[in-house]
Amino acid sequence: AIKDKKLRGQLSAREELYGKSATVAAKVDK
Repeated sequence: AIKDKKLRGQLSAREELYGKSATVAAKVDK
């Protein structure tokens, strides 16, 4: 359960990072 929680935390953190990158890329695109 702990491993799953850690994995989920890494995934959400990565998603947040990609989300920010996508937002920045979209702004640069415009």
